[in-house]
Amino acid sequence: LTFDEAGADVVRDLTGNTPGAAVGKMAMIENEMLYSSDRLPRPPTRPDYLLSTAPFSGTAPVSNLVQVGAGSVVTLRATDPDSPRLVTKITRLPLYGVVTDVLTDTVLEAGDSVLDDPAHPQSKRVVYTANASLSAAREDSFGFSVSDGGPPVLGSVSLVLREIPHPRDVELRTGEDTPWYISLGGVSQDGQPLVVVIKTLPAKGKLYDIGFTGGTLFFSNFERDVSKLSQITEPDAAVADANGAVVFAPGLNEAVDNGVYTSLEFAWRDSVSGQESNTATLRIYVEPVNDPPKGITDTVVVPAQSGAAVNLTLGSTDVDPTFSRPFYRITKWPASGALYQVNEDGTRGPEI
Repeated sequence: LTFDEAGADVVRDLTGNTPGAAVGKMAMIENEMLYSSDRLPRPPTRPDYLLSTAPFSGTAPVSNLVQVGAGSVVTLRATDPDSPRLVTKITRLPLYGVVTDVLTDTVLEAGDSVLDDPAHPQSKRVVYTANASLSAAREDSFGFSVSDGGPPVLGSVSLVLREIPHPRDVELRTGEDTPWYISLGGVSQDGQPLVVVIKTLPAKGKLYDIGFTGGTLFFSNFERDVSKLSQITEPDAAVADANGAVVFAPGLNEAVDNGVYTSLEFAWRDSVSGQESNTATLRIYVEPVNDPPKGITDTVVVPAQSGAAVNLTLGSTDVDPTFSRPFYRITKWPASGALYQVNEDGTRGPEI
């Protein structure tokens, strides 16, 4: 509803279809409306006054993450149910940056009105740009006021330096010949995932990118086939998984007992600012596993004469010779002839 601020007695029909209701204004009373029950000659007996609601700017400052040297759009929160457009002014300037108008890019001073496009008639926007001093201070703020023509209501904006956290050193432990995964990711101050960047590659084994978010569940529960993954072959490679998950596969039959098998370095990158954190180390431990030995097939020519004896050597290979001495068991006996043990001096021992 609108009425004539100049003081007209009756301006507009309230209902649009009933001639018995009209709106008017009491002289000398600002921002009030008088409701009349009808248009009869008698004056209204009990007029009702509708008071204008003051603007509301929020109960507490909202923290806005900003970065040095880059402009950040900040919304000056305000609302007023009965005033479609509010007047917003800067009342207090920030200490470590400047506030500019979003439309004209003009630097705003204390007392300046804030301009914005018609899409933001109440909660208007400004651009805050921090200078280098914010790196040490880490926090800043400025004040504003909103008014619908009455007394202004004050509000404030809190600004916090957007800093990228730094990862810690981590470990991955797996068994010999067993690829396994680890998530190297982290989150920013506002809870957004940080990009994992592989800074140095491991000296041994191979590192793989799972390739999509949530791939660790698929890899660990269903498949452990690294041939379907993309190998990371260059440093400074960004990991595709939002949690920074990678798979490491040790070299075939390689392990280190009670020691670090290999290591790599990684960092976090903020996708908003492009900043990178300090590097951290992933130390990889590969525990040895006792692989079974393999027998060697051999052919021996035995003389045809009866009673002739030939020494036979039961050969085998073992990729883990340090574990234990191999033991041999006869699984298939010869169709003719006999087998004998050999004494330490090379002479024939008892029959097996």
